[in-house]
Amino acid sequence: MPLLAESAKTHLHDELQLKFAVAVRAQRHSLGLSLTDVSERAEMKKAYLSWIENGNANVTLKTVARLAEALEISPASLIK
Repeated sequence: MPLLAESAKTHLHDELQLKFAVAVRAQRHSLGLSLTDVSERAEMKKAYLSWIENGNANVTLKTVARLAEALEISPASLIK
């Protein structure tokens, strides 16, 4: 039983990570910004931003806040 619970947690985590990735990319595109533009605004490496947008990064709240500011959107909008 614990294995199933852990699997469910992993699935939820992956789903949230992917939703965040999609939201970041969509907002970047809606603003007409490149990866370079946003990475400079958020003061992060372009490769890390790409990793985030591909759903491969487990970001911190600080990173969520920096990206939200760079993308001119509320942090809550990126994690809905």
